[in-house]
Amino acid sequence: SEGTTTINGVLTDEENIIELSFTVTVKSAAGNIYGFVLTDLASYGGLVWAQIPDTDPSYPEYLAATNYTIYSEEYVDGAIYAYGFDGDDWEANWQFMTIDPESFEIVDMKDLGEGFPFVYDITYDYTTGTMYAVAGYDETYTDLFMVNMESGALIPVMETEPFFMSIAAAPDGTLYAMEASKEDFDPETWESTYSNAILYTVDVAKGTYEIA
Repeated sequence: SEGTTTINGVLTDEENIIELSFTVTVKSAAGNIYGFVLTDLASYGGLVWAQIPDTDPSYPEYLAATNYTIYSEEYVDGAIYAYGFDGDDWEANWQFMTIDPESFEIVDMKDLGEGFPFVYDITYDYTTGTMYAVAGYDETYTDLFMVNMESGALIPVMETEPFFMSIAAAPDGTLYAMEASKEDFDPETWESTYSNAILYTVDVAKGTYEIA
């Protein structure tokens, strides 16, 4: 139902316990509540748009996905903006798509040409009306970009040493970015260990970032 609530949770592993608390505001949207595109991070496949109808809110309906594999997406003012490409053609160029959230039809698509960086995540800052992206040209680093929401072009904002795989804008405009966990491989034992992912705050005006 419409309203605001606080959600509390705990993340834990063998060594750490992290308590989380965040506030969510739900607003009615034409008789349905819509979820976001779901990504299977293990296979980078299986992408759908979830719709929870008012008739039975306990059972979501999963709308048919597009023919394009979508890797990053954001819902803004009645439309989904997404980066992806034809999953059946691994040599295909990246596309920037505008998608109707009710029908899941692609209403606009821009071909981004060859050599476009891998766009891991995008977020929209409502305080400035700016779309941001974390993207990189290989699997070892990413930088922060602004997104031209008409063309899909990426405008460089700042270089970042951490490999940011996800980004989110808080209601007050604060940007949060998550650094991917890192693998440390021991060639003598053939064993790998992984560091924890790290959450950062990003100050675009100052061009700085720090651990949250």
